[in-house]
Amino acid sequence: MTKKFKIPKILAVTLTALAVSFSGTGVALGADWPSRRISLVVTFSAGGGSDLYSRAIVSVTPNYIDEPMVVVLKPGGSGAIGSKFVADAKPDGHTLLFGFTDNMSVVWQARDVGYTKDSFKAIVLFNSTPVPINARADAPFTTFEEFVAYAKANPMAVNYASAGVWGYPHLPFEFLQKHLGIQLTHVPYQGGGPALQAILKGEVMVNGSGMTQTLPHIKAGTLRCLAVMSNVRNPTVPDCPTTAELGYPEISFSAYRAVLAPKDTPPEVVAKLEELFTNVWKDKSFRRIIKKYGDDLPKEQFLTGEKLEEFWSADVKKIGDLLKEIKK
Repeated sequence: MTKKFKIPKILAVTLTALAVSFSGTGVALGADWPSRRISLVVTFSAGGGSDLYSRAIVSVTPNYIDEPMVVVLKPGGSGAIGSKFVADAKPDGHTLLFGFTDNMSVVWQARDVGYTKDSFKAIVLFNSTPVPINARADAPFTTFEEFVAYAKANPMAVNYASAGVWGYPHLPFEFLQKHLGIQLTHVPYQGGGPALQAILKGEVMVNGSGMTQTLPHIKAGTLRCLAVMSNVRNPTVPDCPTTAELGYPEISFSAYRAVLAPKDTPPEVVAKLEELFTNVWKDKSFRRIIKKYGDDLPKEQFLTGEKLEEFWSADVKKIGDLLKEIKK
């Protein structure tokens, strides 16, 4: 087990005094982090993928730090409300954001929400998974080809659920429509949990909820995976074809999960946060939980530092370009 971050009180006081002395700002450069409860803010409703993932994270943090980390739900605005809350929080490492594709790269480019990419410091990227196209088992189509044909023959008849306007998977489905020449009806909900319940209750025909939520229902036969928006099959649903296989390699979208901190978080705290979440990612108990959810944690997808910044910047550009194209 990795040694916890715990500094003797006398030493902590000394380090704090030195930090104040050398910084000249009166700000202790994170010498005593963590000094109280840490809030991991989830920007969607309970029961969604972000909620499940975050609770898996906080379940193992006691192995590595002495202060508790708790999940705080702040849904609304397709992730904008909770994201703005963290962006405005004191940058001391005690208020963190559970980042998802929506709040990291989409919403703030689609409309003014009071924050941008520059409002945050990215700590770690846990993984990235392709966006699926899931249908109810009783939908009038059983394959991706049949779905496209039905949608073309019945404009607006196929409705799909999302986690909110410009929330996951609104953008991928908007691109899907434009590229395939089909018209779907968008039904936004307050998070991935309600969006999943919508399809299970028969309120919508299709959604793009990730495998973290949908795998049990796919295994049970209540949902059917028509395709994943990728050029590589998802190992948790090996029989589900990719859009590339089906002749549409340009339809490729991933949902990724990360931890972010307010932009002015001191480098010393950022380093400790990175170490903490690296330990969480490696934790066997955490990995078992994520595997049970039907997700994977490939080594090549775990990013920190400059590689994470490069990944995020590239995706922001891709999504920004797509938004401009879709809004034409």
